[in-house]
Amino acid sequence: MGAALALAGCSGSKTERMMVKGCTDGGNSKKTCQCAVDKMGERYDLKNLDEFAESRGGIPLQTLQADFVKALVECVQKHGR
Repeated sequence: MGAALALAGCSGSKTERMMVKGCTDGGNSKKTCQCAVDKMGERYDLKNLDEFAESRGGIPLQTLQADFVKALVECVQKHGR
């Protein structure tokens, strides 16, 4: 699950760092990627996301990816790529 979330932190959790790295590897600035991860953090507990997403009744990966893309679009509009 965590590897799949590497779409896009360099702040706290391993998941956040993986998300930022994946996002910057995709050609976006660190500032824009951190913005998107921060937006995801407003909606999800990123420190426990792996456990919650994998647990029974957890968040589908497609939902997380779609939400990240929405956050990234907002941040690209605000900060550029």
